[in-house]
Amino acid sequence: MPANEAIQVIGRLHRQRTTNRVRAQCNPQPLTRLERQEARDQRSFTHRAKTTVPPPLQIPDEDAFLGFALIDIVSPNDGGDGPSLILSDYQRPLSQKQVRKLEEIAGSDGARLLPLSFDNAVYIAVDPSSLLEAQELSKALYGPYSRVTWAPRARRMEMVLLAGAHRQRVAENLTQAQRKAIAALEQKLEALDQVRKPNEAAQIRADIDLLLLAVRPKCIWLAMLYNKETILAVRRNSATALLKLLTNNKIGPSPDSEEHTLSNVFQLAYDAIGADGVPNLLTYAGSLAAKHQKAFMYLLNHGSDFLDFVIRTRVSRHFRHFFTNSQKILDVQLELWGLISPLIKFMWKQLIFVASSVELPEKNPLTQRGYPTLLAQAIMDNDQASITSPIVLDLLVEAADDAFNDQLVDISDQLGTGAEDFENAFPVYIARLETRFRELSESSQLDQPNLWTPEAIGILQSAFPKLRAVLADQAPFDGDGSPNLEGPIPLFSPMCGAALLDDWLGVREVVYMVSLCLRLEQPLVLTQLRQISNVFTPGLSYARHMSKAAKSPAHVPLKSYPDALRLFLEHWIGCDQVGPWSSHSASDVLDTLQVEGESGRTLVETTFHMVVRDLWSHREDILRPALALMNPITRPDSRPDDDSDAFTAAFKTAATKFMNAWLTHAARVSRCDKKDVEPRFCHRLPPEVEAAIEVWEQENEEHRMLPAFRALQFSPFNYLVSPAGASNNGSHHANSVIHAHRELQYFQGYFQDFIALVHPFGLYLSHLFEMVKECPRLGDAPQWLNLPLAGPLQTLQASQYPEVLARKDRDARGAILKQAFGAFVKRISSKGCLGVVSSEDPEEVGLHLGMKASLDTVWEQALYLNHHLAVVGHTEPDDSWPRVEPNWRGPTQPDPSQAIRPRVTFCTFEDLQELYQDTDEDDSDKDNDFIAEDAVDQHFGTLRSTKRLRDRSPSPPSKRPRDASPTRESSPQTSAASPFGSQEEGVSG
Repeated sequence: MPANEAIQVIGRLHRQRTTNRVRAQCNPQPLTRLERQEARDQRSFTHRAKTTVPPPLQIPDEDAFLGFALIDIVSPNDGGDGPSLILSDYQRPLSQKQVRKLEEIAGSDGARLLPLSFDNAVYIAVDPSSLLEAQELSKALYGPYSRVTWAPRARRMEMVLLAGAHRQRVAENLTQAQRKAIAALEQKLEALDQVRKPNEAAQIRADIDLLLLAVRPKCIWLAMLYNKETILAVRRNSATALLKLLTNNKIGPSPDSEEHTLSNVFQLAYDAIGADGVPNLLTYAGSLAAKHQKAFMYLLNHGSDFLDFVIRTRVSRHFRHFFTNSQKILDVQLELWGLISPLIKFMWKQLIFVASSVELPEKNPLTQRGYPTLLAQAIMDNDQASITSPIVLDLLVEAADDAFNDQLVDISDQLGTGAEDFENAFPVYIARLETRFRELSESSQLDQPNLWTPEAIGILQSAFPKLRAVLADQAPFDGDGSPNLEGPIPLFSPMCGAALLDDWLGVREVVYMVSLCLRLEQPLVLTQLRQISNVFTPGLSYARHMSKAAKSPAHVPLKSYPDALRLFLEHWIGCDQVGPWSSHSASDVLDTLQVEGESGRTLVETTFHMVVRDLWSHREDILRPALALMNPITRPDSRPDDDSDAFTAAFKTAATKFMNAWLTHAARVSRCDKKDVEPRFCHRLPPEVEAAIEVWEQENEEHRMLPAFRALQFSPFNYLVSPAGASNNGSHHANSVIHAHRELQYFQGYFQDFIALVHPFGLYLSHLFEMVKECPRLGDAPQWLNLPLAGPLQTLQASQYPEVLARKDRDARGAILKQAFGAFVKRISSKGCLGVVSSEDPEEVGLHLGMKASLDTVWEQALYLNHHLAVVGHTEPDDSWPRVEPNWRGPTQPDPSQAIRPRVTFCTFEDLQELYQDTDEDDSDKDNDFIAEDAVDQHFGTLRSTKRLRDRSPSPPSKRPRDASPTRESSPQTSAASPFGSQEEGVSG
């Protein structure tokens, strides 16, 4: 074929193939139903976008709107001429997510910020009469806008940032470097001799101007200014503000919840039985859903006085949803009510007194008692039945809640402390309450005239002078049953009550410890601090156990744990005369004892209120920081690791026999039946029983029985006779001794070192003991701790004890780790997984030894990592802290963005093992000299400190002499035994 013909054939074939391809593309496949719907939606959206007219910009809360202006949100005082800028109390907290998102949009230089856009405007509340100069603020939506001009007095005022806190934070972050440079240049300019060096001064001013040109576009934002008084009133009732005040009954609980059910039941109970108490609540148990009946019955059996108080508050509709969580009611009753009930009840009686028909006591200059005392007595004698106008009470509660939220909610933790801020804010609180009460009553008389009978109007007229007298004429009261606190006391309201109770619930563990410590025995010598034994009178943990487990309230020894303080005083008062004290019951001694005309009961109440006053005074500066540092005492339903089932069974069996011998001896010497025996009739351990215990300990190579019995002889609880009857004495005796033993373990193994290390808390305990010792007829009461700690009380700051915080964090994380790891091992040890049948018992299945060895290694490394996280978590912040990454063990490629400051790699397990290596020491000696140094090393665990670790001696860590420092706790790591049967003790430190 000639070349020309070949070329023509190839061209014809190419044109044919191209034509076929185009023809195939012109015949598309049919669309699916979903694709057709998407196409229709797209056409509809395009049409709407082209034809829809956008709505005009809307200004929210236009009634309070003043106008637009430009404001520097980073430095709002404009060099000292403007007001300070504060955040609104009625908005959600600052969202870091919003800050990060806005920073991403703005870019590293902030070039994409739009501070002058209407959509990005910040909302600011100002006082137009006192803050702004007379000027025309722009109300045009699209400008132009001008900088605001402030009056000279504005620098002493405040304006409120209602919305835009994240914009303020981003502006601060973007201009931080420039503002620091400006401050440095201004200091340099101030120190410069500008007369002799004018050129240098001019150059510095020029540099400052250049920096200001870079800063201002990011800091000057369009602001929508609102009338402060009007807009804050609107925001106070907004949904956001109401969500912050759930305990203030603004929003009810969700339907079908326990809170909703109890809210209805409590209201029905009050409507049916009034303020007579709890018993008739049983009639409502049948109407509850099955899932709520158990909690309801438990609440009835153990709610006691606080539940009765909660029902009484239903006299006002504003308390409809006040404390409707059964567990929280039980926590307040058991943990706190014995301590805080005098104040809470007095605050409630103040409220009832103002809204009742009872008249004010007359001021009589001839009386020997002061008017505040007469007023307090009139308040305490008043009864809730005196309320004849519920509308006055409802308005008073609402006004009290508003005044508390406005003035005292942020400093409610200072109530009873004598703090200057609280005392300065209280007059403003009184004025706000009176004003709000007057406004509400006037509007109510106009809106609801049918509720205002002549009697109600008369009560309202007398309420204002009573309100002024109750709040303004307060003084340290000495009325019967009234509290004696430092500083004034507000009226009770839902928000006030919830704030106070929540503050105390936060420190309930420390209240429990103080209640226990005040019942302990033996003065200590500083050199014997680490060898304490038989130092306390146990019983409170067993009382806690009975309070939660008893089916009948009659079998509960204490209604509230702080009542142990009063029980201690009632038990030991008059013990300086052993004959009468040991031959009479506590009630007989309280009735017959007289000191300067005061009965024993009066002395006990006076002393108890002194302790309560002191606990209120030091709750925030001592008790709460101590809670952050202290490990809680072992709960009754838990058991120390060294208490095996065999040990517990043998211990209880022998303890029951010895306790029964003690009971028999006490009945014989007191010449009464066993069921009528009280411990004070024979409070010393009989010699023959003590000798029998010593023989048993020698035969069983045991040393923990006799200390528990010696401690029991100082307990005010009746450990010889069960409150459930003599038939239950066996279990009662065994539980008394075993709980005493476990409390001894806690105090000897941990608490004694803790109070020696945390010196201010030890000082405070000594202060409490000295206070009780100074009361009449209580000087000889055996108490612990009479530590040789003297000096003025010191404020406790938890941040000053980073080592203690790290150890507590390590203990808490270790407990979670052990529980989770143990559950995992138990699950994979089943026969259908990695478990194998034991060669000794075909029915027993255990984990395969090959897997067990691997898990032992994992467990050991987890202990190292647990310690590392605890130490790093309580040191000063540092950008070089390790980041957990998938390849953290191996070498990593350098990050270009971190070229200036490269990331520090995580310290390897080999480095940690080199520091915390195993030693064959006793448990009491497993301390490491380097732990204190590492606990305050902010670079601990990073390669920055690896060289320091390797420079240490490779020999085992030196041991601290046993008597050199009593402040070291036993290592928590040593008790973290492997949860799957490993015999290794773990690592020290």
